[in-house]
Amino acid sequence: MIIPGTNGNDVILGEDTSDFILGYEGNDTINGGDGNDNLRGGIGADWLIGGDGFDRADYRDSTSGITIQFSPHGWATGSGGTAEGDYLQEIEAVIGSSYNDKVEGWLGGDTFFHISGNDEFFTTNGKIDFELATEASNGVGVIVNLGHSSVNAVMTTFTETHVTVLGHTNRLFMEQAVDAGASSVRMIGVVDVDGTQNSDWIAADLNDNILDGHGGNDYLFGGRGKDVIYGGDGDDSIVGGNEVDSVLGDDDTLYGENGDDTIFGGVGNDLLRGDAGYDSLDGGSGLDTLRGGDENDTLHGGTGSDRLYGDDGDDVMFGGNDLDIDYLIGGAGADTFLFSNTTGRDRILDFETGIDRIDLSDVSSLNNFSDVLAAASNTSNGHVKIDFGGGNLVYIYDASIADLNANDFVF
Repeated sequence: MIIPGTNGNDVILGEDTSDFILGYEGNDTINGGDGNDNLRGGIGADWLIGGDGFDRADYRDSTSGITIQFSPHGWATGSGGTAEGDYLQEIEAVIGSSYNDKVEGWLGGDTFFHISGNDEFFTTNGKIDFELATEASNGVGVIVNLGHSSVNAVMTTFTETHVTVLGHTNRLFMEQAVDAGASSVRMIGVVDVDGTQNSDWIAADLNDNILDGHGGNDYLFGGRGKDVIYGGDGDDSIVGGNEVDSVLGDDDTLYGENGDDTIFGGVGNDLLRGDAGYDSLDGGSGLDTLRGGDENDTLHGGTGSDRLYGDDGDDVMFGGNDLDIDYLIGGAGADTFLFSNTTGRDRILDFETGIDRIDLSDVSSLNNFSDVLAAASNTSNGHVKIDFGGGNLVYIYDASIADLNANDFVF
């Protein structure tokens, strides 16, 4: 029910239903009573009492930014715009203006709605459950400051805006979608972030963070701490950032960047890039491409037909225990290629005799160089085939048996 006031000083009591009460001008006293009410005081110093139900203080008509300051006892005071001089009591939600708003203080699990503008939410105790941009926004930024809290926060709806989360909360739960094409969540001082089942864009900070994208095609950026990043379901792009990161994906593009990273591709066809640092890459299942980057990296293809590129550094490469064909390219440096009794039918594309080594210590049929020579043959297309038995073998491309010597192998 819509209940209008006047331009004078009104005293308005709502019905037992969900009311929309308009105070207009004047210093009004508005009590919503029972039901889930919207209370819009308008111009003037208003006293807004929500009463029972889930009640909202509505400032969408303000022509300038507002500030709402909550006390530890649940009431709040307003300043700026149509909130100037307002007193809020038993209010569960604040609907902001189209300008630069602030909602701060002891929030106590209240829910706040953002319309548009460069808004900031700040909590002293850090207990916050808020909803942002439920109506069309202009794509500008929102800052959520959780203060020096040690509890959890929940973001329920936040679309078409850039959200920066400040503070020291333990975990941030995001329950609805961030449109990766236009929106992002950036953490500063937040330990962990749980994404949504939709497409999220989450960036961490200088701390040691845990990011979990869950479902959707996510973009996850680890920042400069020692991060653990889970892509979850969907086609994700993950950048570990600096320091020592652990990155886990699922049909994803995973970037370790700087630092000594541990990257797991998980299920699906993944691209894993270690980049700088001493990285450990595991493709998991699927048709994966692994690139070590700089320094000495360890690459494990997992199951499926994989391509492993060591790039620079002295890399250790293992295609995996399966019957698939893996392609191993060591790149620059003295690389080691590992094989086992169940290695499949792998190919080494750039073996350099006298520099690289082939580790056969897990191949039970080959115990010395004489066994290798007995199992090796030159192919008609200029490669060496070494047969381990049981359908497992390795091709050394662009080589002949005469090129090989005992120092090329580890037994």
